[in-house]
Amino acid sequence: MCGFYNVSRSGYYSWLRRPETSPKDTRLLKMIEECQAKHKRRYGYRRVTAWLKSEKGLIVKHKKVLKLMRRYSLLSVIRRRSYINMYQTVI
Repeated sequence: MCGFYNVSRSGYYSWLRRPETSPKDTRLLKMIEECQAKHKRRYGYRRVTAWLKSEKGLIVKHKKVLKLMRRYSLLSVIRRRSYINMYQTVI
């Protein structure tokens, strides 16, 4: 299999032993989950980044927050506006 993907055997096993997230990312992930729970998953990555700065005093790049939110399915729930047709005819 390593030959098919052109990867060395030691590189493959090194990749298997690598942790998925670092301890620093784990702390940040807990804070992101707290923000999403508090605001009912309405905050996107930009607002979560601003919330982390204002509430927790933590300065984090928005791309880091977006990457973690994507990886752990914490992206905001998109709400659609309701539409009322004013020109609907009544028979």
